[in-house]
Amino acid sequence: MTTGTTDRTEVFDTFAGVLKALANGRRLELIEVLAQGEHTVDTLATMTDSAVTTTSNHLQALKRAGLVATRREGTSIHYRLAGG
Repeated sequence: MTTGTTDRTEVFDTFAGVLKALANGRRLELIEVLAQGEHTVDTLATMTDSAVTTTSNHLQALKRAGLVATRREGTSIHYRLAGG
């Protein structure tokens, strides 16, 4: 396998990971809410009428895909869209 092919494969694998993360209605809803600003998992769970543990799991999937970034403030973790 040549380097060019390897690079293309990595790009396609990354793209597939992003699509997989977005292939869930609840995650798309979280993306929409985060597009409005940064929030904690508790706030996001309330805003999307979902359990905190479920919301946290979805946020971790979005974070692994590089779509969500975090920052810690005391004991709270604030989520925002990555790259923004």
